Formats: sequence, C-alpha cells, structure tokens
Amino acid sequence: LKKITNYLEDMQNPFLRSFFGRKWDGLCIIDKGLNIIFTNKIIEDWNSDKDSFVGEKCFSTFQNLTEPCNDCPAITAIKTERPAKKRLFCTTAKNQQLVLEVKAYPLKNEDGTVGGVVEYVRNMTEEISAQKELEESRQRNQAMLEAHPDLMFVFDKESRIIDYSTASIGQLLLPPQQFLQRKVTDTLPHDLAMLTINKVNLVFTNNQVVTYEYELDTQNGKRYYESRLSLLGEEKVLSIVRDITDRKISELHFRDLRNRSSRQKLAITKMVLDKKINLAKDKAESFNFLTEILAEALEVHTPSIWLNE
Repeated sequence: LKKITNYLEDMQNPFLRSFFGRKWDGLCIIDKGLNIIFTNKIIEDWNSDKDSFVGEKCFSTFQNLTEPCNDCPAITAIKTERPAKKRLFCTTAKNQQLVLEVKAYPLKNEDGTVGGVVEYVRNMTEEISAQKELEESRQRNQAMLEAHPDLMFVFDKESRIIDYSTASIGQLLLPPQQFLQRKVTDTLPHDLAMLTINKVNLVFTNNQVVTYEYELDTQNGKRYYESRLSLLGEEKVLSIVRDITDRKISELHFRDLRNRSSRQKLAITKMVLDKKINLAKDKAESFNFLTEILAEALEVHTPSIWLNE
C-alpha cells in the first residue's frame, strides 16, 4: 500500500498513470480507516467539481453519509482479506442517481497486513436501465403474444419454419415437431407451399409488407385464412395468420344475396316487357309464367301452377 501511495503522489509511473487515470471506469484507493488516498478522474466527475478528495471519508464524499454504508465492500475486503463486491444505489454530491457496482480488493503492507483497498467502480446506471426496458419490452411482447388470438410463424430465407406462436395448439394444422425446422414444401399442400414461398421471397426482395388470403382443408372442414408477412431483422420473415372463415362465409352469403337480387330484378323486367303477361286475358297462363320466372330467379324448383276459373 505504501509503495502504491508513493507512486501516486507524483504519478510519474507511466503504467500507474495510464491505469488509474483511465476514464471509462472509476478507481480509487482507500486506507484502513476508509480515508481516500486516490481517485481517478471519472470518480471525481461523478461526485463534485473538486480537484481532490484525498483525506476525506469515502462514505461521506461518495454517498453523503455520516457513517459507512451497510455491507460496505471495502470493510468486508479489509476484514476477510478477500475481494468483496456490492451494488450500490446512491445519490452523488451532484444529485445524480447512480447504480454502481463496487469491487474492493485488499492491499497489503510490507508486513502482510491489510492496509486498505483498491476499489474498481463500474457505473451500471445505463445498463440497468436498458436491461429494465428490455425486460419490460419482453414481458409486454409476451403478454401480447399470449393474448393474441392469431397464429404467428417465422420463416428463414429458405422458407423454413423456424418458430411459431399460438394461443392454442388446436389452431395448428400439424403438431410443432412435424413442421419446425422444415420447409413449407414438406408441410403444406403443394399449391399453398408455392404461394407461401413466392410471398416470403417477395418480402425479402422488396422489404415490404405482403398480405394474401388462402383456403385450407382441415379436420373441421374448409377454413379461410389471411396471412400478413413482414421482415423480421435481415434474415427472417414474420407471418401473422388470421382465421377469416366467419368473415369469408359472410362475404359469400352477401354475394349470393346480391346475385339473387340482381336475378329478381331481371326477372321482373322480363315480366314487364314480355307481352305474354296479360292478366286481363288469361289469368291462369299469366300466373304460371310469373311463377316460373320467379322460380328461375330464386333458383328453387317450383311446379307449374294453373288457375281455373
């Protein structure tokens, strides 16, 4: 400890000047009484604009305390003669909220007794904040995935299915072990596999969102799906698959009703223009003709109806 202190007093030793003066981590030397012997520039910048903290108590200068902090790593290292570590949440003299990881290493005197410690201090504030944001994002994404009713698949550039997410295994056409890490040509019907490969390649080529619809025969009958593809990083494509069967059936039903309505309008026009419709002369023949035209328009089988006077 004495030799290091002597070196630090004039800081003529190039190695020590370089090692202790580096600015990306904090370094300081504290004696057995927790008095500061040396600090590098980064620790000085964290705490105040003073040029030197030599002779001051570390807990007072660094944490604005009147006594050592609980589980002080410096005290632990001095007592056990072994390295000690602790994470500190502190407010500096500049009113900065910092998370510091302090590692204290015992320094021995020439007689073998511990005379102090050298502390390596790492500012973990931004890292902890980033980790917290990352974890919150992961939890948020996980919650969204768990609450999402749709299927999700991840494809690589070979159109291989490398990951998936589903709210229910029952939504899957095959068990995961039968499609994971396999190409779509090995798992999907040929036409659908070719369509999928084409759309995945389109996303990689143009870096754009691609949406398409398809139908698939399942154990529950024919189902209709919409797949929305988007780039996931540089090497993957994310596919969000939504079951649109109910919507598709409604659309088909509406289309059928619309076609029937058109046919009915054509039938009525035909009746109005056709000279055979003359209820004043032959009610039975006119009614029968009317019935046949409506039956054709409605696509139902209706027997001829004759009226007898």
